[in-house]
Amino acid sequence: MERKNLAMTIVILCVLCLILGIFSPAVNKESVKQTAGGSVFESVDTTGDRIALLNIDGVISSDEVSSTWSSAFSTENFLASIKKAKEDRKVKAILIRINSPGGTVAASQDIFEAIIDARKDKPVVVSMADMAASGGYYVASAADRIVAQKGTMTGSIGVIFNFMDFADLENKVGINSNVIKSGKYKDSGSSSRKMTEDEKALFQSSIDMAYKQFIADITTGRVLRKDTYKITKKDLSAETLKKYADGRVFLGEEALNLGFVDAVGSQTAAVTIASEMAGHKKTLPVIPYNKNSALKGFLMSMDGMFHKPLKEMLPFSYSHGSRPLVIWE
Repeated sequence: MERKNLAMTIVILCVLCLILGIFSPAVNKESVKQTAGGSVFESVDTTGDRIALLNIDGVISSDEVSSTWSSAFSTENFLASIKKAKEDRKVKAILIRINSPGGTVAASQDIFEAIIDARKDKPVVVSMADMAASGGYYVASAADRIVAQKGTMTGSIGVIFNFMDFADLENKVGINSNVIKSGKYKDSGSSSRKMTEDEKALFQSSIDMAYKQFIADITTGRVLRKDTYKITKKDLSAETLKKYADGRVFLGEEALNLGFVDAVGSQTAAVTIASEMAGHKKTLPVIPYNKNSALKGFLMSMDGMFHKPLKEMLPFSYSHGSRPLVIWE
């Protein structure tokens, strides 16, 4: 019976693949044209110049790798896509659309460094959507120009550890934890006991170090930023960065006044800016570079209907409390 059901499932998937293959437009023959009314697909000359569009949508983490069934943002996929865009001679500028509360420190640093590397060869513009906070701002600060909407939530510059403490609850229900360890700090952060002052100091030291790295990278990306582009940019001073890098969030309009972003506007405005920075008077066509295929999108939606991992139901800082995070939630 199980074999029969498996065979039927395979047949159905094959039929769906055929249908989607017939009716889905090929990505390399389509581009997204930014218009006043929004984005529409239109055919373009695949031999012409273009802007590569990359999306950072969701939590930034190295946990998620490129997978047919996963709808989560993949750092691995993004790094491969930006490298491809950097090396593609047809791509004259890179546009990164960010809608993220941040994520893990290391993954954010990987993306930051990849953007810094890409902008050595061609202009990189960030367009902020609803949110580009903490790690979302971390990666954005690597771009040549940042465009935010007036109501975009950004900022939240800081690092956090979040450890759960179930010690009292375990005592009430009679759960005992027996730990055998090789060193004093091996079970630091355990949810089965209270954290000691020495452990708090140890974790605070790691947080402070990660925070210094955060500030240093923003300084590299924006405070010390130098280029010859004629597009207007807003300067961010070291003093302003230090004052506002205390974890607070602010809207795009305030971020512009403070120098954390360069312009306020839509994704359409960001496309215009990227085109001008690439030396084109007319708006260049936009090609999605890390967009899911039609088949993958369908499979992800089907997967979401049947199950959702427990860790996706918890706040990210709870399910990833054992590592330093640059996230706002």
